Amino acid sequence: MNKKNKNFIFFTIIILISGLAGILSGYLLNKTVNTQSVSNNIYIEDYKKYIKEGNNIKDIEKVLDKLLKQVNSQEEKSVLIDGLITAIYNMSDKLNMQLIAFQNDLAYIEKKYEIKDFNKDNIEKINDDVIKTFLKKIRNSYLLIEKRGNEYYIIVDIESIMKKYENYMNKDLKQILKIRLNEQKRPSYNYSLQEFNFNNIINNLVFLNENKIDKTSPYYQQYIEYKAFYYDALLGKTHKMHLDEKGKVKDNVIKVYEKIANSNYYFSNDVKEYLNILKQNNYIFNDNVEKYLNDLFKKFEINISLSETNK
Repeated sequence: MNKKNKNFIFFTIIILISGLAGILSGYLLNKTVNTQSVSNNIYIEDYKKYIKEGNNIKDIEKVLDKLLKQVNSQEEKSVLIDGLITAIYNMSDKLNMQLIAFQNDLAYIEKKYEIKDFNKDNIEKINDDVIKTFLKKIRNSYLLIEKRGNEYYIIVDIESIMKKYENYMNKDLKQILKIRLNEQKRPSYNYSLQEFNFNNIINNLVFLNENKIDKTSPYYQQYIEYKAFYYDALLGKTHKMHLDEKGKVKDNVIKVYEKIANSNYYFSNDVKEYLNILKQNNYIFNDNVEKYLNDLFKKFEINISLSETNK
């Protein structure tokens, strides 16, 4: 595989993973939340306005904390918390765009000031006010800086959000956040090596099955997208990272499939059938193999086909 194709696939994987970690339902903005008095409904409207306008996360958080004392049910409290998290993810997207211009600056500052962790180390000693202000905004927005290889990215600090608000959340909101946090702690993709981590993928698929979300939930679509992504990472429907230069599935990948097929995971039969299809086609990823995967992925009820990655 030439360098150009490898880089294209690498960035496709980043986009796929980033897409999974987008906003939550965002359904607060179109939902009525009942408070104990009419005057408190004004706070609700202000809260929605803050979120739409992308106000400072701390300002949004202050309004949320007041509202949580005024609503009665855990369902309504979850809707309000969903609003804050939606705002945090929107802020993450915005700051990640700005971070593109600061990549070299952070690398320089990291070395000059011997910073080991931008999320914990003292940043007051940094004499670049622009960077210092940027880093403070990240810290004040439930966000973290993560280094992947030589690149810096901003991710949502799900753990801190759950630490403060988990007791107010309903089951479904807890579940989808646990799924997102699990991907952060056990990433399915190794950015340094630019390859998938099969052990993490297997564990993450098991974790999904242990934290199921009902079809009636506003978070079900995200749940099924995670499942489809892990299947895709494992089987290679939309990427070529499991193939050699001749389009043949690599030996180490086959060994992973064989191990799964001989295990008792809920997805073992799917992998076993896929392994049989590969054997019938001499382990070459051809039209027959692609058709099998297209049929298999129909059960996820979403279109995950990114045909450009298979060219």
